[in-house]
Amino acid sequence: MASSENYTASKAFVLNSVKLSSSIGEEIELYTIFNNLDIFEDVYSSTISGVLTVMDATDILRTKQVMGFEFITIKLHKPGDENSEFSRVFRVYKIGEVVIDFGSQKTQTYEIKFCSEDYFMSSGIKISKSYKGKTIDFIAKDIIEKYLFSSKLKPENIEKTSGIIDLIIPYWTPIKTLEWLATRTNKPYMFFENDKGYNFKSISKMIDSQSKRDYIFAPQNVDISKDPTKEGEAREKNVIKYEFMNYFDSLTALRNGMFASTLKTFNPIKLKTEDHTFDYSENFDKEKHLDKNAGQFQNNYEDRTEKKITDCFDAVRTFYPTTLNLLNDPIISQKQRNIRENFVEKWMRQRLSKIEELNYFKLKMLVPGDNIVSIGDTITFDMPFIGTKDKSDDDSHPYFKGKYFITAIRHNISPTKYEMLLECTKDCVASPFNDAVKNNIDFDKLKRA
Repeated sequence: MASSENYTASKAFVLNSVKLSSSIGEEIELYTIFNNLDIFEDVYSSTISGVLTVMDATDILRTKQVMGFEFITIKLHKPGDENSEFSRVFRVYKIGEVVIDFGSQKTQTYEIKFCSEDYFMSSGIKISKSYKGKTIDFIAKDIIEKYLFSSKLKPENIEKTSGIIDLIIPYWTPIKTLEWLATRTNKPYMFFENDKGYNFKSISKMIDSQSKRDYIFAPQNVDISKDPTKEGEAREKNVIKYEFMNYFDSLTALRNGMFASTLKTFNPIKLKTEDHTFDYSENFDKEKHLDKNAGQFQNNYEDRTEKKITDCFDAVRTFYPTTLNLLNDPIISQKQRNIRENFVEKWMRQRLSKIEELNYFKLKMLVPGDNIVSIGDTITFDMPFIGTKDKSDDDSHPYFKGKYFITAIRHNISPTKYEMLLECTKDCVASPFNDAVKNNIDFDKLKRA
């Protein structure tokens, strides 16, 4: 990592401190002996974690009595940018494999694994508590404040939920409870921690947010700015390399309920069941998407029975109790007036499809270190057109350019560089696919082969 004295490029960050603080009052700066630092953020993992690799010649494990009750404080920033400062405290929970240099018997290399202190605390807490007539966002906020004693949940990072519920938490940890609450909201929500603290937000709100960075891809040995003085700034927005994690998997998506599913609800009081089908195409236009001219991940192809993939309602069948409209029944409402609707018809199938949609197409991008972006943010990537093309063609990929939603980040910091590995997804294509052909004799023969 560049020091402030030899800082030359706008993409460089200064790692100010990597300090280990022990529970016996000992402190040591690890900046001079660390080899590598990885910090992991993931919208599916709730809290931040990381690994610090050090080459130790003073036997810190013994002299500082490291035993899993320590903290690591990490500070870094970009000179000249007051908003770029990153300062976080993590809990040490494990020492990885210790490799001793038997030649000299004077050095050892090992990993210091750390996580959020909240996650560590949560593992030792069980909640047995009831909430009556509360919104889900209220319950989430109450749990974070009263059980984790955390100030990481800021008002702007929690989105209001509609409807009120009665809830009894059956001896779950705070983190597990918060993850469960996110799956029971009126629309698909996520609970996760990033450098802004805890977030309890709907996917639709996050993908509708303004892009934090506009990335391009250009060769590393070619100037991408017409102004030489701004080349460093331009490089900060250049993707070093990228690869496809998932291009598509229509079979897995079909089997997991992305395109179609059925929810069979059971009314325990009226002893009635009802089927509720989910159609990806019908639901697609009701939601917000990353791109303005969003296209679906299907093209109305019909199989040999003239059935579309969005008609396969039996691909996934879920059984769940419902309390829909019980309060509207004159007899039931007189005998029991406090029955709350669980709104299962509004969230179960929709969340199932949305999570699969976010895994349908995924991209991995290596970019210069930049803590302006985080998980839950959106970016734009002008993905280049791959292969030969006519002069009149657009240089951008027609389907995979545009906005992306960041689901995971690996911050990789070494003494000489800071890079980020982004996992990004799209919930649509940038422009619609052409509709599948119909009544094509040759193609129909293939479908019946």
